[in-house]
Amino acid sequence: DHPSDTRENGRLVQRGKSECWLVLAADDGAVIYQGLKDGVKPEDFEGALENGNPAELMNERNVKAGDYLYNEAGMVHAIGGGLALLEIQQNCPVTYRLWDFPRDEKREMHRAAGLAAVKFDSQLPGIRGTDGEDELLQEDGPFGVRSLRVKKAFRQLKDWPGFTLVTCLQGKCEVAGRARDNLQPARLHAGDTVLFPATFDEFEIFPEDEAWLIQAWARE
Repeated sequence: DHPSDTRENGRLVQRGKSECWLVLAADDGAVIYQGLKDGVKPEDFEGALENGNPAELMNERNVKAGDYLYNEAGMVHAIGGGLALLEIQQNCPVTYRLWDFPRDEKREMHRAAGLAAVKFDSQLPGIRGTDGEDELLQEDGPFGVRSLRVKKAFRQLKDWPGFTLVTCLQGKCEVAGRARDNLQPARLHAGDTVLFPATFDEFEIFPEDEAWLIQAWARE
């Protein structure tokens, strides 16, 4: 790596990586493990890692399709089985893995570095729904997330800096981004994502019947 790249990566690792999940599908009884239970001390959690049962010290949260959960940097988390998720995360080149569910191919662990990064006093956030037509899911933090359930064409002026990601989760639509006289349309089906650079500050959305879109942008 170039020395400047190494310094930048080090800065990103030091400030951590926040991320969020939007549940797209969930089997009955599916859970996400998020944050440590009240009163868990570093030595308690380290012992649970050694014994192979850290999930017993974590909050087990039942989730369903449409739920939105946020993980602040330093919050221990794990995804249970039977889930499909959209994940949006802060730019950072490193993930620290403390423990893993049984699997055929073992993955690298980063226990010492991971334990040093854990925030044992993290506050467990609420679980938000996404049934509304226009919901700002992430009001603060390093990135913004908005859920749009679009039934008719509309125009939007962005009120955030930087680039804009648009992901279509359900339905079909056309999203046209405008940067002064530059108009760039993108046709999206379920599962498609388009990125508009920071200069694009106006959007027009044309759904076919109804479309569910997620917009995301960085605040850094």
